[in-house]
Amino acid sequence: MFSILMIFLVQLSGCGGNSDNHQPAAGEEKAHSHGEEMATNVPAAFRSQLADAINVYFDLKNALVAEDVDLAVKKAVALKSAVSNIDMSTLSGEMLVKWKNTLNDLQSNIESQTSKKDIATQRESFLPLSTSIIKCASDFGPFDMPVYVQHCPMAFNNAGGDWLSNAKEVTNPYFGEGMMHHCGTITETIAQK
Repeated sequence: MFSILMIFLVQLSGCGGNSDNHQPAAGEEKAHSHGEEMATNVPAAFRSQLADAINVYFDLKNALVAEDVDLAVKKAVALKSAVSNIDMSTLSGEMLVKWKNTLNDLQSNIESQTSKKDIATQRESFLPLSTSIIKCASDFGPFDMPVYVQHCPMAFNNAGGDWLSNAKEVTNPYFGEGMMHHCGTITETIAQK
């Protein structure tokens, strides 16, 4: 019994002791707010379409949290459609180049996500997809709501993993609804516009 309690405490401390009310320690979270120049360079129509795609990503993340394999595949397919419907014709110059570079990785990572049919491989492919989505949010936000980069240090055999969330409460897509459901911390906030 003692060893089970110790394992639980070690795992909990490895996740930052997160609870529903977890507030990051000083210096743990960095706020990321885009300046006026960035906000004016990203056309509102493009930002709105990207926000729609990111909302589908949140649905995919929540399907992984719920360990719903079929829903996760459906949401990955919906994300693929949402990203392909983003009209890049409103972008120009540096923003257009940045989007095209990001888009290649994003589409490849979405394609990988749509082909996975079990929860373990879906979670593995969600990591690079999350990296791409976080880059999109950082480069082309802010949006009408704050979004949070969250991190679980215990994911993938303690290699760690990030994801983007629209809620401050941590719900971990890499562990689902088990003991590690709230494992993680907010590492960055992308402020709303």
